[in-house]
Amino acid sequence: MSMSPAPRASTPVILSAVVAILAALLVFVSMSLAFLGVWLGAAQASALAPFPPFVRTAALAVTGFTIALSAFGVATGIGLILLRDWARISILTWGGFSVFFGVFGVVIALATTLFSPPEVADLPAGTMPGLRLLLLCIYGAPIIVGAWWLFVFSRENVKAQFARAAGLRAPAKPGPPVPISVLAWLYLTTAAHVVVFPFLPFSIPIILFGHLVSGKAGGFVYALLCLIFMVAGVGLLKLKLWSYPLTLGLQLVFLASGIVTFLSPNYPSQVAALTQRVQDAMHLPDNPYFRPDYSHQVRWSIFLGLFVAAAVIAMLFCYRQRFMQAALSAAALRTNRISS
Repeated sequence: MSMSPAPRASTPVILSAVVAILAALLVFVSMSLAFLGVWLGAAQASALAPFPPFVRTAALAVTGFTIALSAFGVATGIGLILLRDWARISILTWGGFSVFFGVFGVVIALATTLFSPPEVADLPAGTMPGLRLLLLCIYGAPIIVGAWWLFVFSRENVKAQFARAAGLRAPAKPGPPVPISVLAWLYLTTAAHVVVFPFLPFSIPIILFGHLVSGKAGGFVYALLCLIFMVAGVGLLKLKLWSYPLTLGLQLVFLASGIVTFLSPNYPSQVAALTQRVQDAMHLPDNPYFRPDYSHQVRWSIFLGLFVAAAVIAMLFCYRQRFMQAALSAAALRTNRISS
């Protein structure tokens, strides 16, 4: 009996993998150089504007985390070439991240008022519009690449390639629908934010239903939400029936809280007090070059959050039946293993 040949990745998959690897390597190299620069004290070499201690710690944490993510990006590209199904889920997650944060960046670039330095008042007339156009290009590129990844790896023929490759390695197991898997990994990534708590010089503030919760209470609520996100993400990936109503309830709560906060008359004063507390805690000097309207920016972020919450709720309803069927199949398999 002749064995069927191992499936090979198609051209769109290989091109997507190459783009992912090159982008991840670019980020890896640039962030590694930045990490070494901060680590060796290059940022503190300037006597004119020394960095506060927190800024150096935060820079090391952010660049180190980004280096780890870029290394995983390289592994994802290699996994795509080898037709590993986890790599397909990973690239879909990266695509969702790219589109979301790209759209968020474009909105901020369009809504933010740009200020020219006061000592350089005679800038050419097209400088600020050119800077805004540059920001739009920087944030627009991830939207294009992310949308391409989402399109390519959601096609049935591409999914069939990964399914055939997985079938040759091991028998098929029930799994959550791809959109729910992507949501689960996003939840786990969000929950990872709790590791930065010890490095912050202030407690995490949070606005819920139009009320500002700050201090230890705000940090506790934020940590609790991260824990719930992690539990929901793990439950979705493991096809636990209770994870679906938990996830749906989370999104409904966030949607209701965002609407109340968005319409609250106390919102501008709360955001002003929140940003001032954070700036005072970090001992950051005033920046004469850039004075953004934080209230306006955060209001846009809440608006985008409402859109995302509504989209997730719609997605959960669309894939409810498929998730429940997969969860029941997984529960039956677990019961059969125990009985046998």
